Amino acid sequence: MRLSDHIHQASVLSDIHHFIECNLNHYVEHAVFLDLLQELIVRFKQYHQELLSYAATIEIFVLLMQAVEQMLDGRIYDEISTLDAQQVNQLQKLILSQREKVKEHLQRYKEQQQRNRESIQSYMQTIIKDHHKLLLVRVDLSYTKEKHGQIGLQDFYQHIQKLRQLLKDQQGCFAELKGYVLKLEQGRDKGFHAHLLFIYNGSKRQNDTFLGQAVIDKWQEIVGEGAIGNNCNTVKYKQRYLQTGRLALGMLHRDDKQMTDNLMLLLNYFANEDKYDQSLLVSYAGMRCLSKGEYQPHGRQYQLKSESK
Repeated sequence: MRLSDHIHQASVLSDIHHFIECNLNHYVEHAVFLDLLQELIVRFKQYHQELLSYAATIEIFVLLMQAVEQMLDGRIYDEISTLDAQQVNQLQKLILSQREKVKEHLQRYKEQQQRNRESIQSYMQTIIKDHHKLLLVRVDLSYTKEKHGQIGLQDFYQHIQKLRQLLKDQQGCFAELKGYVLKLEQGRDKGFHAHLLFIYNGSKRQNDTFLGQAVIDKWQEIVGEGAIGNNCNTVKYKQRYLQTGRLALGMLHRDDKQMTDNLMLLLNYFANEDKYDQSLLVSYAGMRCLSKGEYQPHGRQYQLKSESK
C-alpha cells in the first residue's frame, strides 16, 4: 500500500485503517511492514489524544504502537527498522489476534446503519404526510485540499456545531425548514466532510438551486477561506437524474409516488453500510455520524430540534 502524500488527520487515520486491514487479510513482508509502521506512528503521534474514541482498526494500531514502544525500550522511532524478525512476527501476530474486534465493529456498524435507515425513512414519511408539498435540497460540505492540513476533528466538529445552531435558529436560508438529515464522514482524499438533506415547506419556499448555494455560502462564512460545497440542486444535476427516473430533489408533492420512492433510495445513501471506509474513524464521546431534526407532527405546527441517531 502507498501512504497519502497529503498529511492531515483524516488521511492518516484512513491510511492506518487500510494498513491494519491489509495485515489482517494479506501477508506483508517485514521490510515493508516496518517502513509503513514507522511512518504511520510518526504521523499518528501528531493527532493522537487519549480522550478520543477510535474505530476498531485504530484501536488495534494504538496497541501496536504501545508494543513497539516496549520493544524499543526508550529508543526513538527511527530505530523501528532495527527490530528483528521475531519481533516483527510478534507485532503481526498481535494484529491477527484482534481480528474478531474488527469483525464485531463492522457488524455493529451494519446494524446501526440499518436502524438509521429505518429511522430517517420513517422521519421523512411523517413529514411528507403532514404537507402538501416539500422542497428538498441536498448539499455536500467540505474543505479544499490546501485546507485539509489545518482541519482536524475538533475544527470540523466546531464548524458543524455552528451550522447546527443556524439550523435551530431558522433564519435566512434556513427559514421554513421542516427537517434535515446530516451525515458526517471522512476520507483519505476528501478529508472530513458532511452530506446534508434539507426539507423545506414547499408552500413557503421555492428556488431550490438558490437555497443550495445559499447553504454553501453560509458554510463559507462559518469556515472562512478553504470551505467548499457541492450543490446537488443545480439544473444540470437534477436533469441527469430526471432522465434516468431517479430524481429525488426539488419540489415534492405528497401524491408523487415515484419521487417519494426515489427519496427513500436517496436516504439509503445517508445510511449505507457499504460506506464503512468513509465512516468517521475518530470521534468524541457522544458524537454521532448521523443526525436529524426532530419533527413533531401536529397539524401546521412543528418543532425542529437537534436529535442524534
